[in-house]
Amino acid sequence: VASVGFQHLELMLELAGRSTMPAAEPSQKQPPGWAVIHDVLSNGPIMQALLHTLAPGYEDMSAFKANGTEALAMREAAVVAALRVVNSVLRLDARFLADTARTMGVDRYQPLHAHLRAGALGVAGVPGGMLGGSGPGGPQRRLLATLLEYVCYQDNEDVQVEAIKLTLELSLRLPNLVELLQQPGSTSGTGEAGTLLALRRGYAIALRQSIFKAAAADNLDDPTQLAGADATDVRPALILRLLLQNASLGSAPSLTHLLMGYDVEPSMSGLEESLLLPRVEYSCLTIFERALLHQGCFLARSKPKLYSQMLNVMYLLATTPVSSVPILEYLSPKNNVLLVALKEVLGQPLPDTEQTYECAASLHQLSWIMRLQALLLLRLEHVESMRTVLSELLKLPGEDAEEEGGGMVLTPVGRYTLLEMLHVFSTLKLQEPYLADIPAEERRLQAEMSVNDVSVEALIAHPHVQSALGVHMRSDTGDVLFDVAALFPLLVQRYEQYVARGGQTGPAAAEAPAAAIRGALRYVQHFNAYALLSGAQAAVAEAWLQLTQIVFTRQYEQLAAVLPHGPAERLLEVLMASLEVTRRLLTTVPGTNSDLSPLMVNVARILLSKLQEQAVVNVSMGQTADPLALVRAPHRCHELLRLLLELLALSRRVQPVRVQLYAALLQYLQFCRGSKLSSTCSPLVLEAVLQGLGTAQAESRTAATAAGPSSTPALTNGYADSTTRQLALQGAAGSNGGEAAAAAAAVTSTVVARLDAAQEAIEQGNALLVNEQGPVLVDIMARDALDSSAPQLQQAVALHALAALVAAGAASPSALPTTTPAAGLVAGSSAGGSLAGALYAHNVPQALLAGLAGVPQTLLAAHARGSRRAVFVIEAQLGLLLQLGQSGPSPRVRQLAAQSLSALQPLQHLAGCRALDVEPEDPGSVPGPVGSGQMDTLRFRLQHLMAPTLRLVLAIVAPLPESNAVRHDARLFVGAHYRALDRVLREAASPGNFNWTPGDSELEQAELVTSLLSRLVPVWTELGPTQGEGLRHALFRLALAFCCLDTKSTSPIVKSLHTLSPHPGQASPNRTALVSRALRVASLRAVLARFLRDLVAHHQHHPIQSGAPSGASLGDGHGGAGAPLRCLGPGPRPEYDPHTARPTLMLVRDMAEQATVDAGAALDELEGLLGLLRMPDRALDDATCAEKLVEYGPPGGAAAVAAAEDSAGLEGVSGAGGLGGLLARRRLARHYLALASSQLDTLLGKDLFILEHSLAIIVLHFVRYLPRPLSSAPGAAAGAAAAGGGVTQGAFQPSLGGSEEMLMDAAAAGLSATAGGQQQGEVGAGPQAADAAALGSSADLAYFVSRLQETCLHAEELLGKVSDLAGGGPEQLAAAPAAVAGAGTAGSRHIHRLEGIDLMVRTLKSYCASF
Repeated sequence: VASVGFQHLELMLELAGRSTMPAAEPSQKQPPGWAVIHDVLSNGPIMQALLHTLAPGYEDMSAFKANGTEALAMREAAVVAALRVVNSVLRLDARFLADTARTMGVDRYQPLHAHLRAGALGVAGVPGGMLGGSGPGGPQRRLLATLLEYVCYQDNEDVQVEAIKLTLELSLRLPNLVELLQQPGSTSGTGEAGTLLALRRGYAIALRQSIFKAAAADNLDDPTQLAGADATDVRPALILRLLLQNASLGSAPSLTHLLMGYDVEPSMSGLEESLLLPRVEYSCLTIFERALLHQGCFLARSKPKLYSQMLNVMYLLATTPVSSVPILEYLSPKNNVLLVALKEVLGQPLPDTEQTYECAASLHQLSWIMRLQALLLLRLEHVESMRTVLSELLKLPGEDAEEEGGGMVLTPVGRYTLLEMLHVFSTLKLQEPYLADIPAEERRLQAEMSVNDVSVEALIAHPHVQSALGVHMRSDTGDVLFDVAALFPLLVQRYEQYVARGGQTGPAAAEAPAAAIRGALRYVQHFNAYALLSGAQAAVAEAWLQLTQIVFTRQYEQLAAVLPHGPAERLLEVLMASLEVTRRLLTTVPGTNSDLSPLMVNVARILLSKLQEQAVVNVSMGQTADPLALVRAPHRCHELLRLLLELLALSRRVQPVRVQLYAALLQYLQFCRGSKLSSTCSPLVLEAVLQGLGTAQAESRTAATAAGPSSTPALTNGYADSTTRQLALQGAAGSNGGEAAAAAAAVTSTVVARLDAAQEAIEQGNALLVNEQGPVLVDIMARDALDSSAPQLQQAVALHALAALVAAGAASPSALPTTTPAAGLVAGSSAGGSLAGALYAHNVPQALLAGLAGVPQTLLAAHARGSRRAVFVIEAQLGLLLQLGQSGPSPRVRQLAAQSLSALQPLQHLAGCRALDVEPEDPGSVPGPVGSGQMDTLRFRLQHLMAPTLRLVLAIVAPLPESNAVRHDARLFVGAHYRALDRVLREAASPGNFNWTPGDSELEQAELVTSLLSRLVPVWTELGPTQGEGLRHALFRLALAFCCLDTKSTSPIVKSLHTLSPHPGQASPNRTALVSRALRVASLRAVLARFLRDLVAHHQHHPIQSGAPSGASLGDGHGGAGAPLRCLGPGPRPEYDPHTARPTLMLVRDMAEQATVDAGAALDELEGLLGLLRMPDRALDDATCAEKLVEYGPPGGAAAVAAAEDSAGLEGVSGAGGLGGLLARRRLARHYLALASSQLDTLLGKDLFILEHSLAIIVLHFVRYLPRPLSSAPGAAAGAAAAGGGVTQGAFQPSLGGSEEMLMDAAAAGLSATAGGQQQGEVGAGPQAADAAALGSSADLAYFVSRLQETCLHAEELLGKVSDLAGGGPEQLAAAPAAVAGAGTAGSRHIHRLEGIDLMVRTLKSYCASF
């Protein structure tokens, strides 16, 4: 009776659920379904009957079976019917409560789960013994556990199904269900802990009984599997849905934790420290392990959905922080072979795409397995477990095979797992359905069949209509599908109304509309199938991307112990494979797998970034055992570039792929830069590097010979014989004269050419490929670069890529050895220019300049983010123009490039750019210690516009110093932006304030402005009195801040250098950054020294005639640009004259003095680094290498040390005890020491330049205004004669370069009074004693000369040190200047500077001796 009655109630509830439930007062006649729910929620007779049937629990039914009671079947039917009624009420109570609350305005009821949780239900009429106890609220709380425990009844499948459904709904409504079951008195007769254990065991038994059955339902969403519902077992699908649902809720502990074997009892250690032992503690995880490995992963194909869901549950647990550690520890290969055995699944073929649900589930299986592998590699700390997973992914089949009979070794065949997975999902062809595929007549009828202006076509074509009418649904994997159950009634409604409006009856009249409806349903079917398959394919692709990224980034160092040929080979193979897949996808029919192309290019970008990193860490610099030697082979690099360019041509219509390819091209070109000895190292450093490399190579060969042939390290192609090179250098050192030096230089040049041959071949091959594809590249990239409506990121990346390609295509091919792999590629090719020519042909530079001329001031003041992006685009535009103006392999080619760009009058266009004249915020108003670091400030945006503009202007002005047109345009630019340039100089010279201090950006801009203005000194008067005087005084203020002694400087930049510079013997943790900033300060001082020298040299001096006033030259209209600088200024600062707002000669003397100090410090540090570079490897111990890497490595040098430490297996054999890491650190240390040495050598050269020009300014003043001294030193006499102009250039040997030019300028200014008939070498009348008053009083001159003598002594000491470092004093260096300069030896770089300074010092000492 109970069974039949409950079935009747279930039918009433089903009818109530099919239609809108009418609301009615209780006194009125009520619908049957409404009455049932009202009775249940009111604890009426129906609820009492349900309790009477269900309250005894599953153990009572088991007792019936043990006693052999014949009523067991009827009892089971009654329990099943009662559980179905409860589930039906739970399905409808929310809707019932909402309708009741809306109509009656009072919440009279609570949902059923609230009654079960709060214990508000009564159990009257139920015997207490039947409930197992009594007490206040006890029976109500026990009922919740009693109902859930029906899943433990093993003898009736239907009872378990309804119990699982009940648990599904209650766990969704009660996220803390496990905690409720743990409360005292809330359990059934089994005890508090017994309920949890009973549920865990009951679900495990139910899963075991059903999942291996052939009749088990694999997918509840597949209607074909549920056709024979009576014979289908849905328990495994429901249990897995329950596990997935609770694993996604985020609560802890959840039912998933309980059923999977986690410790959920409060007395235990907790979820995080759970120990999963599925073979000891029976749980669903026990069944998972059995099912996943059952008969060689048979369920992966027979039940693909269930198999995928089991993996999904494990992945969800592994990604949740509270439960991840136990499950990952369980899956670790050291504890379990499960994940390794799942490789069998990865190798199985996919079902046909016609089997939509099976194929999608199989793809999701691959996705979850790869995600689990990626997560393990990311989180595992056990090295052997990580290597096991990596080996399964990257080793070829049979690669570990032992030698078999006959000494034959099996050759590995096939693809390794990672590439196999790429092949599996990338070759899956899916065709996206289109509405255009529907016949035209059917589409016309679909558009006509409508209800309330919503047609059939709108229902299947417009997403907003579909969302409004509720015909969308989301699958359990997140795919958006059509809900056919909701859509079909809407289609039938439109069909019936259309047929009724036609007024025609009969089968023939309804056939065409019915065909249109069937066509719509076919489209919906195809759409759902495509959505499921494409979503599954995208999930696999994303999982493969994640796995690939982790393998080749986080676990890259571990690959060295797994792969016999090193990880770089595999990385390049996967990179090329991903690009090949992209090419195949781009050449297929549009609409096929269209979402995979951007993802594949993203994989390529990740791998290219790793190659970039390895190119930095594993620098070659001509050294042996480079792990990237095979990957960076020219033919491989060119193959990669050729493929990238081909993909770019194919991506013309695929914007996301095209933008990603721009970035990939930039990464490739960065990777190919490499380290060239000829361009990276200065001659002085090059000699030390070669000496150290030769010794290390000889030692390496000796050790390899002693160890045997198998341990000989692989040497880079083109390595020179160190013994031959050392003998040549020793012979040169032991001989005298220029011939020996020239011979040594020739040997060195040959060695360098052979060491740089591979890098040269890469660059030349890149240039050829880029220039060949120039027109095609420009046609594609110019559209993105010039399209103002395109996203700004796309414009900027396209412009940067074009600039990089212009720079790569500008390399001039040179004759390469025939043994070079790329010799055939670059043979016969000409210097670059094809890409640049294509840019000019497409009017790209013209369009960019026209756009720059129209940039308004409002652009910088607009919304911060939008304005910043626009500025970055303009910065990229200026960068492209800069590359066009300065690209070329030689100065002559670069001059021609600048001339071609100047023909477009770029300076005139830039003069019209009003955005440069925006006045930024007051530096003090910008928060933070450094204002330029605030990205959203106007100052930041203006700096990113001003600096590249000045670089472009200098790139045009500097190579064309004699061009009147360029000089005229430069004057127009300076005049148009006079206030902006003046502001730049003022801010750089500012001492700063509490909130702001000038930084590197201000320093760079000041250097650029000063360099530009120094080139306008010959035409300074044409700038106009206001602009010329204003800029000159701004430059004087800048010189006062930067050119004085560091201890007197007011510049925070100089103070920071002086403060942070290490004391002798003290190491600096970031020495490279300090040297870089010191180099920038020296560059600014150098251009200021040049400006002052040119200003003085171009002054038309008029000698004071006898009897004329001594101050006539200051008051006769020549007291401006080139008026003499006084020796001392009045007041506390003798280096500044407040009356004229000009610097004094004391400031120039201080600049020379500081140059000697800085040059001496740089020289001392340089000598130490050169000594380290000359050391053999055995002398470079581990501590020294690590210390120098931290000191001279890039920012984050500790990361470089760690990378070298982790790469211990890259060069050495396995188990070498860190030998490989030491070799890597030695290689890195030599590289960064060479770079730092070259920087210091450059800094030394700039300091010598400053010293030379500073002394030249003083010499010019002395020669012009002081009487000639009576010299007793031969050098002083020669210097004075040369300064006076009585000696021609031919009489002064060797050539003095810049120094002679300055002195000859002075002679040309009319300093000499030689007559027309004077003979060569005859000195005419010079300045008189009265002229000295222009420089100051006698006391001032005497004090100045005393200080100058100190500087001369320091300069002489410096000359001696530099000469010793360069290979001898000026006399020795001058012995064979032509041979030395032509051969490019180590000492030739500073020879002319040393000779010029020596001449200046001797001349000044002659003058000082006369005081």
